[in-house]
Amino acid sequence: RILFIEKLKDILKIAEIRGDLVGVVVIDITRFKDVNAVHGIRAGDLLLKEIAQRLVTTLRESDVVGRFFADEFGVILTGIKSFSGMGRALEKIRLIFEEPFDIGGKRIYVGVNIGVSVFPKDDTSADHLLRKAELALSRAKEMGAGAYAFFSADAEKEITEIAILRSLLKDAIRRGEIKVHYQPIFDLETMRVVGIEALARWEHPELGFIPPSKFIPIAEETGLIVDMGYCITDTAIRDLSLLHLDGFGDLYVSVNFSARQFEERDLIRRIRQNLRVYAMEPPSFLIEITESTAMKDPERTKELFEEIRRTGIRTAIDDFGTGYSSMNYLIEFDVDKIKIDRSFIIKMFENEKAESVVRAVINLAASIGANSLAEGVESELILVKLRDMGCREAQGFHLAPPMSFESLRGYLRENHRVPPPDNPHRGDS
Repeated sequence: RILFIEKLKDILKIAEIRGDLVGVVVIDITRFKDVNAVHGIRAGDLLLKEIAQRLVTTLRESDVVGRFFADEFGVILTGIKSFSGMGRALEKIRLIFEEPFDIGGKRIYVGVNIGVSVFPKDDTSADHLLRKAELALSRAKEMGAGAYAFFSADAEKEITEIAILRSLLKDAIRRGEIKVHYQPIFDLETMRVVGIEALARWEHPELGFIPPSKFIPIAEETGLIVDMGYCITDTAIRDLSLLHLDGFGDLYVSVNFSARQFEERDLIRRIRQNLRVYAMEPPSFLIEITESTAMKDPERTKELFEEIRRTGIRTAIDDFGTGYSSMNYLIEFDVDKIKIDRSFIIKMFENEKAESVVRAVINLAASIGANSLAEGVESELILVKLRDMGCREAQGFHLAPPMSFESLRGYLRENHRVPPPDNPHRGDS
């Protein structure tokens, strides 16, 4: 790495005189550890040598190839006259990995992610250019295997912000900064609040409100989602028990679980233990997992759902319609509720296909004996439409926003039952 930077410094001096562009490229070999695990360490070493050889023979003699770590290479693209020329050079690098590598008579395919910074657009310092190429690589990894990304100031800001949040999150969980808010769920026939969904909220003492869309992915990536999930579950069960004592004994609470949490063998036992501590009946607790999580390993999901069902705890598939569930698996999962993704709900009046999907999911839920629940109800028109379609339950800002537990208690005392929405078609002949 030190030699790479020294070489880059020399190249930048020449490029500045000539007015050339220089590309600093960092290449990450995805899942290289799997190669070592499956084919052995010797095969892994031979693969790295073969990758280096392909890079050297594909690129020009003036370009520089180096290796930083076991699965990471660096390339300096020199004498580039235009950004289109830079793009062509990067495409050559990407195509190197399209063909398999012949290692000891075995054909091994590998994927890559590539991060790029460009002199002088992104920086004029060798150290800074390499760091920015690595930041671009982080962005490329988020985009998926095979992607490459150029450095951008916005990406740098985002990655820096993520790094800060990653360093703060563990202490935030320990100090109890992650609070649980609740969004009421309504029965669309009676317009009575029948349940609440537990939602994580982070209010940092200095940074202020941090959206779940920013800290939940970090929690999943770092594994902190497990501890956070247990805290949310424990709090949700305790708060529900207090609501039952307040006289709202027909309410249930739903909690969303990530794929990482779903792998915890102690999950169901801990939920049951908490339900017993607070003298709560198992059906008052609803476990939600997204459709994509359920379909990652449908056989494992089926086993877990069977175990959950034996305890009396209920289950729901969240964000339904965004994944690839088959009818057979839905029947085998035997879920109690199907939640229709809000992306379809909000488009019902502008897209006939979205309306058709919503109607189909409602009918599908009814056909397998599950309740349908619409997320993202943002207007009276949508609410009336869903009732006409036969949707059973709904939640959304038009009905009630997420709120703190104390606010929820006050809300329920005043609004536990509200009149059904007017039907504009009532009386039509």
